[in-house]
Amino acid sequence: MDSSHKETLYIPLGLKAESEIFSGFGKTELIQSLLVIAGAGVVALLLYVFLHSIEVTLIFLMVSVAAAFGVFVKDGTGNSMAIQLGNMVRFLQSQKKYRYIQMEEWGE
Repeated sequence: MDSSHKETLYIPLGLKAESEIFSGFGKTELIQSLLVIAGAGVVALLLYVFLHSIEVTLIFLMVSVAAAFGVFVKDGTGNSMAIQLGNMVRFLQSQKKYRYIQMEEWGE
């Protein structure tokens, strides 16, 4: 091979494994958000049955929808709050715990 010929490697930036609805929010995040919103809807229905307050119920639903989308949207590094929380839980579970017992120093 000729020493003057150099092969270049092109690495594309910004490739996503899945198609996204908008930046950082794809089909799996949509499904996760819809499941959380459905669960929040059930809780909101129970709130309305017990409290008979439409204001509290609507505020709870609006906050739940915003939180569901906010928790599952990925940032530029590909991590969302849900992924980060899962990583922190796994890290805490992987740590060893050493339980020491205080004893007499010289066996007295």
